[in-house]
Amino acid sequence: MGDINRRITENFERTRAPAKNRVLSEADIRNCEQAIQVIKKKNRERLLILLLALGGSLTIGSVGYGLLGKLTPSQAFYNASMILSGMGPVDDLSNKIGAKIFASFFAIFSGAFFLIIFAFLVQSIFLSTIEARRLEEICPDYHK
Repeated sequence: MGDINRRITENFERTRAPAKNRVLSEADIRNCEQAIQVIKKKNRERLLILLLALGGSLTIGSVGYGLLGKLTPSQAFYNASMILSGMGPVDDLSNKIGAKIFASFFAIFSGAFFLIIFAFLVQSIFLSTIEARRLEEICPDYHK
């Protein structure tokens, strides 16, 4: 993306035309198309990372509750989902020491996970907005 931005900026600086009066050359349009593809790819990668992190956390929680809490797979998944969402545990684990310890650490992990995912989402939205505005500034008449 850096090379594409540099080339687009060099073309823009070379012409020094006001953005609204400037006509894009074929090279500018190709560069704009490449920049849009790079932005879309970054957004897909961010979404994939988010989904993998969520799936991994649900898997860890489900396996932990299933093995240590002796819960059925559906109960374990439900408990892990409720803890990750911040709603709290559903099943009583009062007579299972290992399950209580796991639930405590999983709850702490879930709180940190929630904050990290929230920050990741805000950062992704912020970066996408900045990239889109930068592209509009460099390629004012090119919308796709």
